Amino acid sequence: MQVFPSASPKKLPEKTYCLLPTPEKTSSSACISWPGEYDYGGLAIRGLGKGDQVSYIVTSEGLRCGFLSSPIGKWEEQEIETLGDLDVLVLPSDDPKAVQHIVEEVDPPVVIPLRGKDAKAYQEVLKICGAKDSEPVKEVKLKKSGLPTDTRVVYVLEE
Repeated sequence: MQVFPSASPKKLPEKTYCLLPTPEKTSSSACISWPGEYDYGGLAIRGLGKGDQVSYIVTSEGLRCGFLSSPIGKWEEQEIETLGDLDVLVLPSDDPKAVQHIVEEVDPPVVIPLRGKDAKAYQEVLKICGAKDSEPVKEVKLKKSGLPTDTRVVYVLEE
């Protein structure tokens, strides 16, 4: 699955899906860009509209992952409640205060901050999340049974 690519892909590999951060009138049938509920090959996907942006909750094999689009902005309590209980939260690092508020309210066992254009904001988000000195990883593979129960793990993705 490709989440928030820099441009809408023209062609995707077979069984690959794409989640776009803003609604598009014409996109590939394998791309989702509108709020709503979708089922793709065992993935339950819910698009959440916030202004002209779309964020997503993806559920697979009992694992609930939230992907928040950028810019993150301020999320109100009702919007955070819409996210529900998440196992994994993937979010942009463009607003450290907003990130801190969302992470504290959602309290997911796994957080994956995404790099943005502002390196200073990204470093602040890593500090807020508790991953300032974490080693970057190329990819993250998780299963519901392997999630931490009494702590939070923050993954830093390689550039």
